[in-house]
Amino acid sequence: MMSSSRSGVACMVPLKTLKSPSAGFLVKDTIAFGVEFIQFEKVPCNGLETRSFIQEKMSSGSHCWCIEDFSQLDRPTAFSKPFQIAGYTWRLLLYPEGAFNKDYVSLYLTLDQSKSQLPPSSGVMVDMVFSIKKSQSGAYTKR
Repeated sequence: MMSSSRSGVACMVPLKTLKSPSAGFLVKDTIAFGVEFIQFEKVPCNGLETRSFIQEKMSSGSHCWCIEDFSQLDRPTAFSKPFQIAGYTWRLLLYPEGAFNKDYVSLYLTLDQSKSQLPPSSGVMVDMVFSIKKSQSGAYTKR
């Protein structure tokens, strides 16, 4: 088992749906992605352990990333500014045209290991929810 500093949804929303004016996600070329941390735990990465969260879901932090000029993103990836939750530094990683399928938007949560000072062979296990905000109603679509 390898430790990973990235976790996410490879096929979050069809790009066609995201860009559709009637869907309400992309308004005036601006979109808002979010991540909500339900629970997290620092764990050793020795390849022998598996853990699961079976507890009442309680939010332990969230972050919203608003992207203006979404259609002008000229790189295959875009990173949010770093943000802190639970003493760790995180970033959101967006593939506007998908990481594996160009018909979908892909969103990942990444741990900034250079700023998060984890001991060797350890990691942070996170139970999280990604969301996209519908600009007109303010409602979030969660994945």
